[in-house]
Amino acid sequence: LLRARRRRKLLEQLPEVMDFLARSVRSGESLDQAVAMAGSLSFRPTAHEFRRCSRQLEMGLSLDAALRNLARRNPVVETRILAATLTIQRQTGGNLPNALERLAKVFRDRLAYQRQFRAATATSRGSVMLIVVIALVLDAYMLIARPEYVKNLLEMPVGNILLGASLVLQIIGATWAYLT
Repeated sequence: LLRARRRRKLLEQLPEVMDFLARSVRSGESLDQAVAMAGSLSFRPTAHEFRRCSRQLEMGLSLDAALRNLARRNPVVETRILAATLTIQRQTGGNLPNALERLAKVFRDRLAYQRQFRAATATSRGSVMLIVVIALVLDAYMLIARPEYVKNLLEMPVGNILLGASLVLQIIGATWAYLT
C-alpha cells in the first residue's frame, strides 16, 4: 500500500516537474542544473529522486546513467519514458524544452486516463466490497445465532484450516479488487 501511494504521488508530480525542467532549460540552465533545482524545489517523493540524480551527476555519473538509475528505482512506465527521451535527446540534439513540455503533456494524458479508468471501475470495486461485507455479516450471524451449524467446522482441525484459508483468500481478493 505504501509503495502504491508513493508511486501515485510520483506520477502526479512528474508533469509539473517536466514543465519546471522545460522552463529551467529555456531560461538558460543546463539540464544537470535543472535536475538539481527540481530536486531542491519540488515535493516528496519526486524531490528525493531528483536530488539523488543530482548527487549522482555531481559525483561524475553521466546523465544517461543517472536517469537509468531513476527508472530502475521507480519501475513505472513514465520514468522509463523520461529516461529514454532525455537519453535520445542528448544523443541526437533538438529542442529540449519542447521535448520536456511534450513529455509533460503525455504524462498528464496518461494520468487523466488512469483516473478515468479508476472512476469507471469504481462500481465493480464497490460491488466486491459489498460482497465481502455481506459474507462477513452472514458468517457472524451463523456463529452467533446458529452455532450448531458451525460446531463441527470449529471443532475439527480441517475445519479450522478451511475457515482460516477462506478468510485469507477473502482478504486477498478484497485487497486485489481495491488496488486495481
